[in-house]
Amino acid sequence: MVMVPVLGVVAGMLTTVAGLGGGMLLVLALSLFMEPAAALALTTPALLAGNLHRAWLYRATLDHGMAWRVVLGALPGSMAGGAVVGLLPPGVLRWTMLGLLVLAVTVGTGWLKVRVPHALVTPGAASIGVLASAGGGAGLLLAPLLTGAGLTGEHYLATAAAGALTIHAGRILAYGATGLFPATLLLPCAVLTLSVLAGNLAGRRLRTNLARSTAARVETTTLLISTGLAMAGLLVPNY
Repeated sequence: MVMVPVLGVVAGMLTTVAGLGGGMLLVLALSLFMEPAAALALTTPALLAGNLHRAWLYRATLDHGMAWRVVLGALPGSMAGGAVVGLLPPGVLRWTMLGLLVLAVTVGTGWLKVRVPHALVTPGAASIGVLASAGGGAGLLLAPLLTGAGLTGEHYLATAAAGALTIHAGRILAYGATGLFPATLLLPCAVLTLSVLAGNLAGRRLRTNLARSTAARVETTTLLISTGLAMAGLLVPNY
């Protein structure tokens, strides 16, 4: 698929600049050409590598305490959610993706105010792991959890990357155990992974030149565009 490397670069740039959205956009775009479960399987290794790379790039600003709270919930949650993906009808995955985006938009745009006590971060991350493995959108759902817990700026970006890579790791373990990784995905997955990493580097360079107010507008715009793409995907036959 000729669009795979282009989509990978865009996804890496978007998540590095806005802190969210690239993974969901990638899953939604690929789901226009394949079953949602196959799109989730194809994108998961690339998104794991992308978030690992992003966490390393911003390692100096990682909130270690918050990151551990997220990891302890996200890993078992994502494994549980990933175990049922292959059993769910495509329509369920489709509507789950849309539901995740709507929730993220209501919080990200300020329509819904959320304050998250630190004691609730681990169970919240577990729930996000389940939902993200079944419908994608790890970064989008982690955004309201981490910002509600008080993280902002690059502290949020680094910690969100650590949480998202944990979710993707759990998904890989679960998807592999349920046979969602056929050999035909190896080459496009490798291409996608390299493209996401290239997008990360480009996005980091771009982010250093953005004012804080501009970055905030990019985050909100990303959420709204993601929702629009999800709704468009719902109208595509055989999606």
